[in-house]
Amino acid sequence: MLSPITNTPVVVVTGIRRAGLNLLACMLRAGGIPDERIVLAPDPHIPAPVRANVATGKPVHCVGIYVDRSTTSLVRSTERHNAEEARPELSLCERRALQRRFAHDLKRARDAAVERFAPLYSFAFENVIEDPTEEAKRLKHILRDCDPQFSTIAAALAVRRIFRLQPRETRAPFRVVKP
Repeated sequence: MLSPITNTPVVVVTGIRRAGLNLLACMLRAGGIPDERIVLAPDPHIPAPVRANVATGKPVHCVGIYVDRSTTSLVRSTERHNAEEARPELSLCERRALQRRFAHDLKRARDAAVERFAPLYSFAFENVIEDPTEEAKRLKHILRDCDPQFSTIAAALAVRRIFRLQPRETRAPFRVVKP
């Protein structure tokens, strides 16, 4: 999809629900991508309603970003959500069934996204949380042609703010200067 305002590619963030699509969208927004150029597509196997630029009728160009998350993490996220809504705790059998369903949904969503977007860039939710700065640098590299002003610092800070993460310690050599 092309943004009707700027004629630049639209960034489609896809994956399954609870995988971290909103987190990546927040990174994109914080990095400087306008809202009208970010599309959340939580179910990539469902056909997208827009396949052409309405003004020109030409096929639209998208940058596809797939957000992956481990099934264990998805189950934990679901359990936290259930606890917030005062729902009963999942039994072991229900957890296993949910994990199998998530595994099936992840494979189906990944296959659909691969068919729809070429190339498709994959981001693991766990990596974004572990090292947001590195993942923001990956985003900048992916978007370098259509958004050269993308801010990796702002994108990484958005993740740190959402998850209240402390800045990562860096151990660099230093020297003591005596007056």
